[in-house]
Formats: sequence, C-alpha cells, structure tokens
Amino acid sequence: PPRLRSADWKPQTFTYDLQHETIDFDAEYYFDMGKAVFVDGSCYDGTLPEIAAAGASAVQVNDDGKLVGGLILCLPSWLPQTAAAAEHAAIKMLDDHVDGQRLRIISDCASVIRSGTDLTWATAAERPFAGLWRQVAGQHEFEKVKAHRTLAQAEAA
Repeated sequence: PPRLRSADWKPQTFTYDLQHETIDFDAEYYFDMGKAVFVDGSCYDGTLPEIAAAGASAVQVNDDGKLVGGLILCLPSWLPQTAAAAEHAAIKMLDDHVDGQRLRIISDCASVIRSGTDLTWATAAERPFAGLWRQVAGQHEFEKVKAHRTLAQAEAA
C-alpha cells in the first residue's frame, strides 16, 4: 500500500477484483481511453498543517458503475497538504500516467474544471497551481459533477 507522507511523487496504480472484492496494489492498471476517468482529492486534518495529509485519486468504473482500477497518490511534502492541491495534483498524476493522451475527466472541483478548460488562466503566474498545470501535456475534456450526493440523487440527475 502507499506511504502516508513523503517528499516523493510516487503515484500507485491498482486494480480492483470485483469477484473477490480485493484491491491489488502490485498490478499495473491501464486506463481505457474510451471511458471517463473520475478524479478527486481530499485532506485529513487540513486545519492542522503539522499533521495534515492529502491524497489524490483517478479511477475508472465499468459499465455497471463498479470500480475496476486507477491511480492514487499521497501528496508529497513539497505540495500544500490541502484538498485543493490534491484535486489539481490528480490531473497531473493522471496526465503523466497516460503520456498526455486525451481523456474525458470528471471532477467535482470547480477550480479543476476552470483550469482544465482554460489553460491560459490555469498557468497564469498568480494561479496557485500554475506549476502543475504547465506540466499537463494532454488536451483533456473536462466535465463537472455535483459533489456529495447519494446514489439516488446522482442517478436522478
């Protein structure tokens, strides 16, 4: 399993075995370029910088909505340990993994959507994550979804 805090940028691939309901961190996962990728970031204890730990993920699901695999990353110590930093790091992590191939990326973060659809804005000197966005090679398609919904609310949308 991935480590919690480190100075290293080390995304970890994983696959999910639906039959046995197990995660395999030793397996390489190859994203299906024809399917959407869902990205997210989060932070534990973000109000206490001394112990805050943030992480990012990029996952794909099958046609039944079941997890099949993806990437995870514990944010390295040189990045802010915030949910916002993790949301943007998820895009950089994913873009690196697919060598800039075009993907349909779905996120609940308005700042990620704005950045992904307006690289001039995202890479401006005053933008907090401009350095990450300058390294994104792919011209991805971005779609915004509402966060924190029940399954019933999501299916009704």
